[in-house]
Amino acid sequence: FGPFSFFRGPDNKSFLTYYNNSLSSFDEFGGRDLVFVSYYQLRNSNYYISEPELILYRKDRLGYLNGTSERLNTPHFSKNESNEIVARVSDKTQFRSFTIPSEFINMLSSQSHICEVPDNAMLYYKELDVDKIDSPSLPELNQGGGFAISFQLNIDFSCASGSLINSMQNGKGVKIDLLPDSTLLFTMSDGKESVELYSNKGIFTGGKPHHVAVITDGYPGLISMVVDRKFQDGGEARERGTVYFSHNFTDVNGSEFWEVSKEMISNLRIYNRVLLTTEIIGLQRADEKGENEK
Repeated sequence: FGPFSFFRGPDNKSFLTYYNNSLSSFDEFGGRDLVFVSYYQLRNSNYYISEPELILYRKDRLGYLNGTSERLNTPHFSKNESNEIVARVSDKTQFRSFTIPSEFINMLSSQSHICEVPDNAMLYYKELDVDKIDSPSLPELNQGGGFAISFQLNIDFSCASGSLINSMQNGKGVKIDLLPDSTLLFTMSDGKESVELYSNKGIFTGGKPHHVAVITDGYPGLISMVVDRKFQDGGEARERGTVYFSHNFTDVNGSEFWEVSKEMISNLRIYNRVLLTTEIIGLQRADEKGENEK
């Protein structure tokens, strides 16, 4: 991540920071096309730093490639007369202001302790004792729809690999694989185009459960991943932990069944909306608490 700016809270013990992907010659979209925010809290002389939430993006990101638009500059923020936080950002051609809802800030500040499973728009949940489930109806991505897949990964040894979820039929659907190098690969296709997203490399170890969520958002055309309450940033292997897909992407409803590995995954949840990073962290923490109580 690249440039950032701080906003100090009234208690001098909390901060907001905005940051974006740094400009890189390896980044075809010019780097500064996504803006994230994190919440800093001072506790016992140490800072708790929340995982990032995406708040701003370029809908016309391809304009940067053909010279019709500029990348986003580092945002700055202040408070308005209603004591709301306002983010101001420009792309060197336009200057825009965005009010950040107080509900969003309150939720972000709860990330260190939130422990609940979102039930809004949940299409499917099962601990999994079968190797096939009826396919949920996923929304149209080119209409701004989105979905999230969350599950618990159970492996006995670090070099385990195999197919975890597969709904592909005639080149259309979603697929999640665990690779031999302990990396997760998410693939989706609408039958015309396909896109892949990798987790950070080598993060899955045997002998303990791992919690995984893949989030697909049709508005920015972006896929992200959260593993064990950590937003995947690409690690040392990749420039970023998110990947774009075309705004022409339709739906990824493939086979009438999803093949699932009941030996390796459990607590499968499918949502027909985008989940925020904080919601996923609350979900994963709730699953962890449930495991500890068993």
